[in-house]
Amino acid sequence: MKFWIGVVSKEHALLGIAGGFMQACHGKAAPLKRMKQGDGVLFYCPKELFIGKEKCQKFLGLGRVKTGEVYQFSMSEDFHPFRLDIQYIQDAAKIETSILPLIHSLSFINDKKHWGAPFRFGHLQIPEQDFLCITAAMGLDFKQSFPAETGKLAVGKHAREDDSSFPFFNKEKSMLKLPQHRLSQTKALLKKLK
Repeated sequence: MKFWIGVVSKEHALLGIAGGFMQACHGKAAPLKRMKQGDGVLFYCPKELFIGKEKCQKFLGLGRVKTGEVYQFSMSEDFHPFRLDIQYIQDAAKIETSILPLIHSLSFINDKKHWGAPFRFGHLQIPEQDFLCITAAMGLDFKQSFPAETGKLAVGKHAREDDSSFPFFNKEKSMLKLPQHRLSQTKALLKKLK
């Protein structure tokens, strides 16, 4: 089992959690193909909105890779990113922790002064001890949330098992046009999650 961090805005992390998927590096397939069924995942969100400057600097979205099958999805006429289905814990969008008090505890951050450097590639594998440190700071235990012997969630269930209740994540339909609707969709989603 390996442990991964996807680096995205909080806006995009919430969309992924609500839709039960992960995208990486602006929709590239290669980072997702490194991930296997059962691997642990988190998002690191350096900022709140994709188009914006407001800092977030938090981890959220504890989950695990469902099948490891990477697939392409049509979000708009000219954007067809690759995705990977993720099984998120219940309330994954609401459980978060700041990176700031953890910087000195995380071994994958070699330069504590320039701690943002490991995140610049958008997707990274981290040691298990660091992953467990982050989830503990979130008040969670990955191994208890996803017991290996049952293959089922102990803490909760997938955030959106049925995509049909969330029309812009339906695999058979294209997502609403972007970027015109991005901000209003995100605001609606944030309201719904509160």
